[in-house]
Amino acid sequence: MQRAIEEVRVVQHRLHDEGFSQVAFFFGVTNVGVTGFVLGRFPEHIWLLYCIKAVVYIPLWFYEVVRRLKGGLFVLDYCWVVNILLAVYMAVIFFIGPSLSDDVRRYGFLCFYSSALGPLSWACAVLHNGLIFHSIERTASLFIHFTPCIVAWTLRWYPDAVSAAWPSRFPTQTLAMGDMGELYLSGFSVYAVWLVLHAIWLLTVGVNCPDKGYETVFNDLYQKKKLGPVFTKITGCGGIRCHAAIYLALHAIAVSFAFAWSLLCHRYYWVHSIFAAMLYLSAVWYGASYYNYLIDGIYTRALLKLLPPAMQDGGSKTEKSTRVLAA
Repeated sequence: MQRAIEEVRVVQHRLHDEGFSQVAFFFGVTNVGVTGFVLGRFPEHIWLLYCIKAVVYIPLWFYEVVRRLKGGLFVLDYCWVVNILLAVYMAVIFFIGPSLSDDVRRYGFLCFYSSALGPLSWACAVLHNGLIFHSIERTASLFIHFTPCIVAWTLRWYPDAVSAAWPSRFPTQTLAMGDMGELYLSGFSVYAVWLVLHAIWLLTVGVNCPDKGYETVFNDLYQKKKLGPVFTKITGCGGIRCHAAIYLALHAIAVSFAFAWSLLCHRYYWVHSIFAAMLYLSAVWYGASYYNYLIDGIYTRALLKLLPPAMQDGGSKTEKSTRVLAA
């Protein structure tokens, strides 16, 4: 019995280290309620709420990944870099928007829209971001991938309300309809600059950072998905830099297609709206599966560790579906 209690306490400590508490859960749920209220009642102001949240969530997320994972270099990933840039853009719009030229405001909006409805939104679904109320790390990840989609929705489909509330800050004509080629290139040009700079860093010093105790997004994915043997089998190349180059190439191809999706969302209200709704439902689903994983599985697995191996097989089989969902 004492061993069982000790094992459960280990699990509880891990959850608390992740941020699991009544206070964290309270603020997590409140955050969703406030965002929903502003979106429904004051959609023209949701962009400002995004800017405020970015100032809060991104530094808190950075602190958490450094503290728990030594993952400060995660901030160099495209999704974090572009969200920092988008938040800066919104801050500039708020403070000196009317003094900016029409071309600057136009490019800024097109870049925001194509990034939000392209790589960021699709990453929300691909990475299985969930509504996990107690975790700053997971909440911030959902925020950077999903919230820009909602902000872009209000700017694109409620241009009159936005312009009336915030005159001379957003290009009214561009909000209503922008050139498709310009929309694609606005977002992809920023990504291309990031890709070149990130590739130079990753292929020179970045691949060696994990050996020095500093985790990277590439290495985290490389290890979890066991990409080494896969890349070696497909290409015959076994070097880590070769595999990093393959990763970057696949990343660029996926992002290129994702930016094309933003064109469809920009042209059709119902495509953008349904897509946003599906992303939200996806976040709810994966959040629910995570809490189901905690409630139904984590303590059972902890106690199963105390049993002889022959007696663990039955319990392990019953948890297989839960593990798949939580992953």
